Amino acid sequence: MTTYKRKEDIRLQIELLDHAISEQEKILYQHHSDQQERYIENDLKNRSEQTLSKLCSLIDQYYIFCAEDLGASSEKITKIQYNTTTTKDIAKKLDSTQPTGKKLDLVNHLEPLINKKLAECGSPWKARDINPTDLMFYLLNDPTRKVLESYGITITIKHPAPDLTNETFIFDEKIKKYLNRTNLFWCNHIQNNGLPVRIYRSINNYFKHNATIKIHTEIHGAAYSNDQQTIGYAFFEISNDEYHLINNELIQDLIQDLIQEKFDDLKEILFLKFERKNNYISALEKSWGYGDVIKVDTENNSKFNNQDDLCFFVSDIFFVKTKNSLRIDLFKSLITTTRFVTQEIKRRIGL
Repeated sequence: MTTYKRKEDIRLQIELLDHAISEQEKILYQHHSDQQERYIENDLKNRSEQTLSKLCSLIDQYYIFCAEDLGASSEKITKIQYNTTTTKDIAKKLDSTQPTGKKLDLVNHLEPLINKKLAECGSPWKARDINPTDLMFYLLNDPTRKVLESYGITITIKHPAPDLTNETFIFDEKIKKYLNRTNLFWCNHIQNNGLPVRIYRSINNYFKHNATIKIHTEIHGAAYSNDQQTIGYAFFEISNDEYHLINNELIQDLIQDLIQEKFDDLKEILFLKFERKNNYISALEKSWGYGDVIKVDTENNSKFNNQDDLCFFVSDIFFVKTKNSLRIDLFKSLITTTRFVTQEIKRRIGL
């Protein structure tokens, strides 16, 4: 397929996705009679699943376009590589024996590993001396090069060299272009705006591999604002006793940890977030290496957290932790994430 044809396919997918979420929003804020609620709940479930599937398909097409635009052969793109940009992935490549666990401060653990790698390549700088974007390009250079070469793309500069005059690194132009186009999906301590997509991709993968999927729907007052209109919610739900069904390759560690986290321990984290106006990073977040990503509504949070439910956000995605399950918003948060992705893709490839 030519890049022009791929670009047109992406344009069509975005138009269909925009239409889908516009229709989805029509039932977001509405007053419903009791007789309508069963129909609305089914509609919420179906539309949420469809939007999630279409979003993931669009991202696949975008990654393929980015590779084909650099000269990749479509026949060689048999697998799309996403999992190279997290702090944990980077740490594993620098040290395969790295410790794991909720008590590990992953970013502080990573810094000496990066400094060692920089010294080995003759760099006069340490991690803290380098522009954060340049540092991430440096760390992602090798895995990106291997992916592009597997697609049949010729890479001239295989290893970035220090540019002492400009105090940066010299990168292959194809690697730079690919990373500049795909950095909206990065999720690490330097740039984590791709975390919502990573969460939703893992849920979509879970959908594909499990016959029975729980989608919890609710029709009640708003938890996003002070608006008292009736609002519909659709949540992907995993019960605590279903934890053994989760495969590490399907659901990312953040979701696993939130399922396993004791209700009262998470409640304490959220209380500290509330008391300190979100100026607090928990040990749980430090172990993920994404930065300060758990947030609470500092104005209304006490209104929504009670004896049975804990409401909070992870990178702008609405979560509810109950004593028996974890719920992840598949409606308004998914719409917001989808709009961000479609607008960024359109801007980056000139649609």
